[in-house]
Amino acid sequence: NGGLAKWSPDGKTLAFVRITGDKFQIETTTTLAGEQKQLTTEGVTAGSYSVLPYSRLQTSDFSWSPDASRIVYISARSGLNNLWLVNADGSNEFRLSENNDSEVNVYCPLWSSDGKRIAFSTRVVNADGTSGYSVQIIDTETKKTDLITSGNEFLRLIGWSQSGNELILASINGSRVV
Repeated sequence: NGGLAKWSPDGKTLAFVRITGDKFQIETTTTLAGEQKQLTTEGVTAGSYSVLPYSRLQTSDFSWSPDASRIVYISARSGLNNLWLVNADGSNEFRLSENNDSEVNVYCPLWSSDGKRIAFSTRVVNADGTSGYSVQIIDTETKKTDLITSGNEFLRLIGWSQSGNELILASINGSRVV
């Protein structure tokens, strides 16, 4: 019942999405003791579910902080998609972003290499039924969010550049990746 596994940056812990009852949850297991721990309490929004850590539309439903101390994920508590943070030991779970629009879906959170910012993509359904997409960055301390780019094509986050100053994106138009 688990998938989308991702190693912590220090290689000591494996986090994965597991179906528990009727919800997706993030759990971890350690490489030495092998003990499993459920980190999330109210479920996570899983954009896809695969036994592989790769999805054509997005790279991840959650992301480890560079120091392996926290995980960022998406949850739709109260019907609103937001970024949430939880410590790797399961403590201190809290909402990071301030989305109050039920038409906005949040995807693919990715930590910057300095651990101070998280990039993520969004999709909003417009009044005419079309979709709009954006890429945003949130500061993990101040919660200030900056819009990086927006448009009518789905923007898949690939990752941060090594310097941490640029984001690598793929534009998906229909079945074609640009």
